[in-house]
Amino acid sequence: MANEISGLIAKIGVDLSEFERGIAKMQSRLEDTASKMATVGKKMSLMITAPITAIGTGSFKLYKDYESVVNKIVSLTDVSKEAWSSLEGQVKEIADTTGNSLKEVTEGFYFIASSGFKGAAALDILDKSAKAAASGLGSSADVSQLLTSVLQAYGEENIRAAKATDILIRSVKDGKAEASDMATNLGRILPVAAQMNVSFDQVSAAVAGLTLIGMDVPEAVTAIRGVLSEMLNMSEQGKQALLDMGTSYDELYNVLTTQGLLPFLQQIDALVAQFGEQSIAKVFNNVRSLTGVLGLVGKNSEQVAAIFNDIAAAGGDLDKAFENTQQTLQYKWNVAVDSAKSVLIELGTGIKGALVPVLNSLSSLLKSVSNFFSKLSDSTKTTIVVVGGLVAAIGPALLIGSQILLIGSQILKMIKSIIPLVTALKTGFLNLQASVVAGTAGLQGFNLAFKMLGNLAKTNPFGLVLTAATLLVPVISKLTGKHKELNEELEEQNSLQKEIDDSKLFLLLSQTRWNNV
Repeated sequence: MANEISGLIAKIGVDLSEFERGIAKMQSRLEDTASKMATVGKKMSLMITAPITAIGTGSFKLYKDYESVVNKIVSLTDVSKEAWSSLEGQVKEIADTTGNSLKEVTEGFYFIASSGFKGAAALDILDKSAKAAASGLGSSADVSQLLTSVLQAYGEENIRAAKATDILIRSVKDGKAEASDMATNLGRILPVAAQMNVSFDQVSAAVAGLTLIGMDVPEAVTAIRGVLSEMLNMSEQGKQALLDMGTSYDELYNVLTTQGLLPFLQQIDALVAQFGEQSIAKVFNNVRSLTGVLGLVGKNSEQVAAIFNDIAAAGGDLDKAFENTQQTLQYKWNVAVDSAKSVLIELGTGIKGALVPVLNSLSSLLKSVSNFFSKLSDSTKTTIVVVGGLVAAIGPALLIGSQILLIGSQILKMIKSIIPLVTALKTGFLNLQASVVAGTAGLQGFNLAFKMLGNLAKTNPFGLVLTAATLLVPVISKLTGKHKELNEELEEQNSLQKEIDDSKLFLLLSQTRWNNV
């Protein structure tokens, strides 16, 4: 047995220091290479790739969106490409000055051009719309649509864009409506109001007044339009009902068109008070709309009259509102951001110049490839698809390879951690060998002693007892010491076993990670 243990120790007891150094060196190189690759990749992605990609993508998108609006202008309106080229610089200047995005201002110009306004008149409307939008009255497109509707309904000779914008701002101040609601809804009432000679300031004042008694803007616009529409297309029954009440359609029409909306409503309210709703229902079929509008001449009549007078006197409201807007941090921020967007749009022009030829070439190439591919046999097509799949798998394979390298590094680290355990195992086997040799010598000594005691027992029994007592004392003492040493050996073996168990657990976890990859 001693010889077998000696052979085992000879196999384990090789000099492991060189192997350990090699493992450590390989692990260090793997980790160093992986670290350098990751560092360079992150820095390039963060400092070069990401900014260039973001700027290029942002520029291209902004220019693409802007170009689509410009294309609508030159394709769907009477503005030619040459005319737009002469106007584009002034449109950009309005956008920069007002802090609105170039795309939004250009959309406003599209609605203006769609309404038939050109040149200086179109730019004047756009300027007022952009300033109103910057002041909070909605988008440039919404205000542009309203202003063009006002000018078309009443005529440029009767109202200017500046006056219409002042009225819009004053009606927002005097009423209780959102500015954007006014800008997007007032246009629905203008055609019929203009036919009945009800001015834009009266329409705006009426809507503002109705918002003060609880109506929202769409409801107010619907109610006023309903009443004016019925006056515009009065039925014969309605005209006869008015005659029965001691008045006439012509008389009411004259009051509405010459004195204004408020005096007209006051006269209708007097008829309702005298003859009742049933009689007036023969004149106005939509009594609900009429009842709502008559709220302007009820207990709030004085306040409503003041609103009508105030809005009629509107002037300079847009300039004051825009001056106040220019002092705000939001306006300054918008100007800075939109200026940056304008630069990116200009950059997008350059990207387009470089990208369009590439896209054209790519399109031609794809068509050629498609034609070539369609002429191939099915087996050849299958082969190409398989090869393409393999090429496509290279990227994921590289990612998996990087994970394998990291796992390899962990395995080397694990092997390195096992080396001290092997050394401890070697020491344990050496101690075991010494214990076996000592045990063999002890057994030989016990054998000789038992022979001597046997001879003594035959010749002198009393001497045997005395000899046994003499021998037992030191033996018992020695056994006590050996028991202590044995406990220490057991503790050392338990510690060694724990380290081996820990190593097994580490190996199991590494194997699990390898399987997952």
